[in-house]
Amino acid sequence: MSKLFDRAKQYAGEKLMDSEKTPFDPDLLELFTQIDLVKDWSDKLYHKIEELVQPNPALRAEVFINEKLDIKSPERMTTIEHFGTILEQSADSMKDFLSENSFKLNKLIGITEKRIGADNREFITTLQEKYLMPFKNFIQGDLSDVSKGRKSLDTIRLDLDICKNKVKKAKPVDVRNAEAALSDAQHLFDKEVEYVRTLIQKTIKAFETLQKSCLSSFIKLQIDYFTESKESLIKLREKLNDQIN
Repeated sequence: MSKLFDRAKQYAGEKLMDSEKTPFDPDLLELFTQIDLVKDWSDKLYHKIEELVQPNPALRAEVFINEKLDIKSPERMTTIEHFGTILEQSADSMKDFLSENSFKLNKLIGITEKRIGADNREFITTLQEKYLMPFKNFIQGDLSDVSKGRKSLDTIRLDLDICKNKVKKAKPVDVRNAEAALSDAQHLFDKEVEYVRTLIQKTIKAFETLQKSCLSSFIKLQIDYFTESKESLIKLREKLNDQIN
Protein backbone atom coordinates (compact mmCIF):
# COMPACT_ATOMS: atom_id res chain seq x y z
CA MET A 1 0.00 0.00 0.00
CA SER A 2 2.88 2.37 0.87
CA LYS A 3 4.49 1.78 -2.55
CA LEU A 4 1.21 2.54 -4.34
CA PHE A 5 0.84 5.74 -2.30
CA ASP A 6 4.42 6.78 -3.11
CA ARG A 7 3.80 6.20 -6.84
CA ALA A 8 0.56 8.16 -6.76
CA LYS A 9 2.29 11.00 -4.93
CA GLN A 10 5.21 11.02 -7.38
CA TYR A 11 2.87 10.89 -10.39
CA ALA A 12 0.73 13.74 -9.03
CA GLY A 13 3.82 15.81 -8.36
CA GLU A 14 5.00 15.36 -11.94
CA LYS A 15 1.61 16.23 -13.41
CA LEU A 16 0.57 19.05 -11.11
CA MET A 17 3.81 20.58 -9.88
CA ASP A 18 6.17 19.75 -12.74
CA SER A 19 8.42 17.72 -10.42
CA GLU A 20 11.73 16.53 -11.83
CA LYS A 21 11.64 13.06 -13.38
CA THR A 22 14.15 10.76 -15.01
CA PRO A 23 14.09 11.33 -18.79
CA PHE A 24 14.21 8.59 -21.39
CA ASP A 25 17.06 8.79 -23.88
CA PRO A 26 16.31 10.36 -27.31
CA ASP A 27 16.68 7.05 -29.18
CA LEU A 28 14.07 5.40 -26.97
CA LEU A 29 11.71 8.37 -27.35
CA GLU A 30 12.07 8.07 -31.12
CA LEU A 31 11.17 4.38 -30.88
CA PHE A 32 8.09 5.36 -28.85
CA THR A 33 7.05 7.70 -31.67
CA GLN A 34 7.62 4.99 -34.27
CA ILE A 35 5.71 2.27 -32.41
CA ASP A 36 2.81 4.69 -31.77
CA LEU A 37 2.60 5.21 -35.54
CA VAL A 38 2.77 1.46 -36.14
CA LYS A 39 -0.11 0.92 -33.69
CA ASP A 40 -2.19 3.74 -35.16
CA TRP A 41 -1.79 2.54 -38.75
CA SER A 42 -2.20 -1.13 -37.81
CA ASP A 43 -5.57 -0.30 -36.25
CA LYS A 44 -6.63 1.72 -39.31
CA LEU A 45 -5.50 -0.95 -41.79
CA TYR A 46 -7.28 -3.64 -39.81
CA HIS A 47 -10.56 -1.74 -39.50
CA LYS A 48 -10.61 -0.73 -43.17
CA ILE A 49 -10.29 -4.35 -44.26
CA GLU A 50 -12.99 -5.17 -41.70
CA GLU A 51 -15.24 -2.69 -43.52
CA LEU A 52 -14.36 -4.31 -46.84
CA VAL A 53 -15.23 -7.75 -45.46
CA GLN A 54 -18.49 -6.50 -43.94
CA PRO A 55 -19.64 -2.97 -44.95
CA ASN A 56 -22.69 -3.14 -42.66
CA PRO A 57 -21.68 -1.74 -39.21
CA ALA A 58 -24.58 -3.52 -37.48
CA LEU A 59 -23.44 -6.89 -38.82
CA ARG A 60 -19.82 -6.08 -37.86
CA ALA A 61 -21.04 -5.42 -34.33
CA GLU A 62 -22.91 -8.73 -34.38
CA VAL A 63 -19.76 -10.59 -35.45
CA PHE A 64 -17.76 -8.82 -32.71
CA ILE A 65 -20.27 -9.80 -30.01
CA ASN A 66 -20.47 -13.39 -31.30
CA GLU A 67 -16.67 -13.66 -31.16
CA LYS A 68 -16.69 -12.47 -27.54
CA LEU A 69 -19.38 -15.04 -26.70
CA ASP A 70 -17.61 -17.74 -28.75
CA ILE A 71 -20.64 -18.08 -31.04
CA LYS A 72 -20.23 -18.84 -34.74
CA SER A 73 -21.81 -16.13 -36.89
CA PRO A 74 -24.29 -17.38 -39.52
CA GLU A 75 -23.02 -17.53 -43.10
CA ARG A 76 -24.84 -15.00 -45.25
CA MET A 77 -25.17 -14.56 -48.99
CA THR A 78 -23.34 -11.60 -50.47
CA THR A 79 -25.25 -8.71 -52.02
CA ILE A 80 -24.28 -9.97 -55.49
CA GLU A 81 -25.62 -13.44 -54.67
CA HIS A 82 -28.88 -11.87 -53.49
CA PHE A 83 -29.13 -9.95 -56.76
CA GLY A 84 -28.54 -13.10 -58.82
CA THR A 85 -31.11 -15.00 -56.78
CA ILE A 86 -33.70 -12.25 -57.29
CA LEU A 87 -33.09 -12.33 -61.05
CA GLU A 88 -33.61 -16.10 -61.16
CA GLN A 89 -36.68 -15.94 -58.96
CA SER A 90 -38.20 -13.15 -61.03
CA ALA A 91 -37.68 -15.18 -64.21
CA ASP A 92 -39.30 -18.28 -62.67
CA SER A 93 -42.17 -16.25 -61.26
CA MET A 94 -43.02 -14.54 -64.57
CA LYS A 95 -42.07 -17.26 -67.06
CA ASP A 96 -45.72 -17.88 -68.01
CA PHE A 97 -46.03 -14.50 -69.70
CA LEU A 98 -42.43 -13.37 -70.35
CA SER A 99 -40.95 -13.92 -73.78
CA GLU A 100 -38.43 -16.77 -74.01
CA ASN A 101 -35.61 -14.27 -74.58
CA SER A 102 -36.57 -12.29 -71.47
CA PHE A 103 -36.80 -15.45 -69.40
CA LYS A 104 -33.39 -16.73 -70.55
CA LEU A 105 -31.82 -13.28 -70.08
CA ASN A 106 -32.85 -13.14 -66.41
CA LYS A 107 -31.87 -16.75 -65.79
CA LEU A 108 -28.44 -16.48 -67.43
CA ILE A 109 -27.53 -13.24 -65.73
CA GLY A 110 -28.91 -14.47 -62.41
CA ILE A 111 -26.82 -17.66 -62.53
CA THR A 112 -23.69 -15.67 -63.42
CA GLU A 113 -24.23 -13.09 -60.69
CA LYS A 114 -24.72 -15.86 -58.13
CA ARG A 115 -21.45 -17.43 -59.27
CA ILE A 116 -19.64 -14.08 -58.96
CA GLY A 117 -21.25 -13.61 -55.54
CA ALA A 118 -20.05 -17.03 -54.41
CA ASP A 119 -16.55 -16.12 -55.62
CA ASN A 120 -16.85 -12.87 -53.67
CA ARG A 121 -17.82 -14.80 -50.52
CA GLU A 122 -14.79 -17.04 -50.94
CA PHE A 123 -12.63 -13.94 -51.48
CA ILE A 124 -13.93 -12.44 -48.24
CA THR A 125 -13.47 -15.68 -46.27
CA THR A 126 -9.89 -16.07 -47.48
CA LEU A 127 -9.22 -12.37 -46.82
CA GLN A 128 -10.22 -12.90 -43.21
CA GLU A 129 -7.78 -15.80 -42.90
CA LYS A 130 -4.87 -14.26 -44.80
CA TYR A 131 -5.16 -10.62 -43.69
CA LEU A 132 -7.52 -9.95 -40.81
CA MET A 133 -6.44 -12.76 -38.48
CA PRO A 134 -2.67 -12.10 -38.80
CA PHE A 135 -3.22 -8.37 -38.16
CA LYS A 136 -5.54 -9.12 -35.26
CA ASN A 137 -2.95 -11.46 -33.72
CA PHE A 138 -0.27 -8.79 -34.19
CA ILE A 139 -2.40 -6.09 -32.56
CA GLN A 140 -3.54 -8.28 -29.67
CA GLY A 141 -0.16 -9.99 -29.27
CA ASP A 142 2.93 -8.00 -30.28
CA LEU A 143 1.51 -4.50 -29.82
CA SER A 144 -0.18 -5.50 -26.57
CA ASP A 145 3.18 -6.77 -25.25
CA VAL A 146 4.78 -3.42 -26.14
CA SER A 147 2.01 -1.56 -24.33
CA LYS A 148 2.50 -3.70 -21.23
CA GLY A 149 6.27 -3.20 -21.43
CA ARG A 150 5.91 0.58 -21.62
CA LYS A 151 3.50 0.63 -18.67
CA SER A 152 5.94 -1.47 -16.66
CA LEU A 153 8.77 0.87 -17.61
CA ASP A 154 6.73 3.91 -16.51
CA THR A 155 6.09 2.25 -13.15
CA ILE A 156 9.76 1.37 -12.69
CA ARG A 157 10.72 4.93 -13.67
CA LEU A 158 8.35 6.27 -10.99
CA ASP A 159 9.98 3.98 -8.41
CA LEU A 160 13.43 5.22 -9.49
CA ASP A 161 12.45 8.85 -9.00
CA ILE A 162 10.87 8.04 -5.65
CA CYS A 163 14.22 6.55 -4.58
CA LYS A 164 16.08 9.64 -5.84
CA ASN A 165 13.83 11.89 -3.78
CA LYS A 166 14.30 9.71 -0.71
CA VAL A 167 18.10 9.98 -1.04
CA LYS A 168 17.80 13.77 -1.21
CA LYS A 169 15.62 13.90 1.89
CA ALA A 170 17.30 11.08 3.86
CA LYS A 171 18.71 11.71 7.29
CA PRO A 172 22.44 10.92 7.66
CA VAL A 173 21.64 7.64 9.41
CA ASP A 174 19.38 6.53 6.53
CA VAL A 175 21.53 7.65 3.58
CA ARG A 176 23.30 4.31 3.05
CA ASN A 177 20.03 2.36 2.87
CA ALA A 178 18.45 4.97 0.62
CA GLU A 179 21.43 4.90 -1.75
CA ALA A 180 21.37 1.09 -1.89
CA ALA A 181 17.67 1.19 -2.77
CA LEU A 182 18.43 3.80 -5.44
CA SER A 183 21.18 1.61 -6.92
CA ASP A 184 18.77 -1.33 -7.15
CA ALA A 185 16.08 0.86 -8.71
CA GLN A 186 18.55 2.28 -11.24
CA HIS A 187 19.70 -1.21 -12.23
CA LEU A 188 16.09 -2.37 -12.67
CA PHE A 189 15.28 0.76 -14.70
CA ASP A 190 18.29 0.32 -17.01
CA LYS A 191 17.40 -3.35 -17.54
CA GLU A 192 13.77 -2.51 -18.35
CA VAL A 193 14.80 0.25 -20.77
CA GLU A 194 16.87 -2.21 -22.79
CA TYR A 195 14.09 -4.80 -22.70
CA VAL A 196 11.51 -2.32 -23.99
CA ARG A 197 13.94 -0.96 -26.59
CA THR A 198 14.60 -4.46 -27.95
CA LEU A 199 10.89 -5.34 -27.82
CA ILE A 200 9.89 -2.26 -29.84
CA GLN A 201 12.63 -2.84 -32.44
CA LYS A 202 11.52 -6.44 -32.80
CA THR A 203 7.86 -5.42 -33.11
CA ILE A 204 8.58 -2.84 -35.82
CA LYS A 205 10.41 -5.49 -37.85
CA ALA A 206 7.51 -7.89 -37.29
CA PHE A 207 5.13 -5.21 -38.59
CA GLU A 208 7.17 -4.80 -41.78
CA THR A 209 7.17 -8.56 -42.35
CA LEU A 210 3.46 -8.83 -41.57
CA GLN A 211 2.52 -5.96 -43.86
CA LYS A 212 4.53 -7.37 -46.75
CA SER A 213 2.96 -10.82 -46.33
CA CYS A 214 -0.62 -9.59 -45.84
CA LEU A 215 -0.58 -7.06 -48.66
CA SER A 216 0.94 -9.61 -51.05
CA SER A 217 -1.83 -12.05 -50.12
CA PHE A 218 -4.42 -9.30 -50.54
CA ILE A 219 -3.25 -8.41 -54.06
CA LYS A 220 -3.15 -12.08 -55.08
CA LEU A 221 -6.67 -12.60 -53.77
CA GLN A 222 -7.91 -9.58 -55.69
CA ILE A 223 -6.25 -10.79 -58.89
CA ASP A 224 -7.80 -14.26 -58.54
CA TYR A 225 -11.24 -12.89 -57.68
CA PHE A 226 -11.40 -10.30 -60.46
CA THR A 227 -9.95 -12.74 -63.00
CA GLU A 228 -12.62 -15.31 -62.19
CA SER A 229 -15.34 -12.63 -62.28
CA LYS A 230 -14.10 -11.38 -65.65
CA GLU A 231 -14.10 -14.91 -67.07
CA SER A 232 -17.65 -15.50 -65.84
CA LEU A 233 -18.84 -12.25 -67.43
CA ILE A 234 -17.08 -12.98 -70.74
CA LYS A 235 -18.82 -16.37 -70.92
CA LEU A 236 -22.12 -14.67 -70.10
CA ARG A 237 -21.62 -12.12 -72.84
CA GLU A 238 -20.90 -14.89 -75.36
CA LYS A 239 -24.11 -16.70 -74.38
CA LEU A 240 -26.12 -13.48 -74.59
CA ASN A 241 -24.65 -12.71 -78.03
CA ASP A 242 -25.58 -16.20 -79.23
CA GLN A 243 -29.08 -15.74 -77.86
CA ILE A 244 -29.56 -12.31 -79.48
CA ASN A 245 -28.14 -13.44 -82.80
